[in-house]
Amino acid sequence: MLAEGSQAPDFTLKNQHGEDVTLGDFSGQWIAMFWYPKAATPG
Repeated sequence: MLAEGSQAPDFTLKNQHGEDVTLGDFSGQWIAMFWYPKAATPG
C-alpha cells in the first residue's frame, strides 16, 4: 500500500477509446484519478 503523499508507480491502462494511457504521459502535470466499484455490486 502507498503512504499518503508518496509518488504513484507508473502504470498503463486503457482509456474510453481503448487506447493505452500511461501515468508517465502526464509527467509534470496535476491529475485526478477516479474509480468506482463495478455497477450493481456492494461497496
